[in-house]
Amino acid sequence: GKSHRLSCDHKAEDPSEIKRIEQAGGFVLRNRVLGILAVSRSLGDHGMKDFVIGRPHLSEFNIKIASTEVEHAIFPFVILACDGVWDVLSDQEAVDIVREYICKNSTSNTNLNELSDTAAQMIVDEAMKRGSTDNISIIIGWF
Repeated sequence: GKSHRLSCDHKAEDPSEIKRIEQAGGFVLRNRVLGILAVSRSLGDHGMKDFVIGRPHLSEFNIKIASTEVEHAIFPFVILACDGVWDVLSDQEAVDIVREYICKNSTSNTNLNELSDTAAQMIVDEAMKRGSTDNISIIIGWF
């Protein structure tokens, strides 16, 4: 299946984020907020709360499940991951890893949570293999 991006990366190099940070009295140096943090929106990072905000980008996406997908136990899923994954894998590459693993290993009595854990670990392993040097967190959720 084709990946559909549901969010946008909030990085300090984004012109609209630079403008917002500067209007709040901060600066961006070497594509980092105050020369420290590469992301411009996050949860946590309390020491930078005046410039790195937790306000998310919101979007909606209607999910339609085709009858052939149900028959073949291919259900829609969402991958929530941090930039340690997305800096080295494309959306489609991550979706392909999950879908391929699930298709090869699912049966009528499969526990998707267990398969999801393994698929998530496969993405972590691939991100590390590709040289990610950032934190790597991932959750796969099913609809």
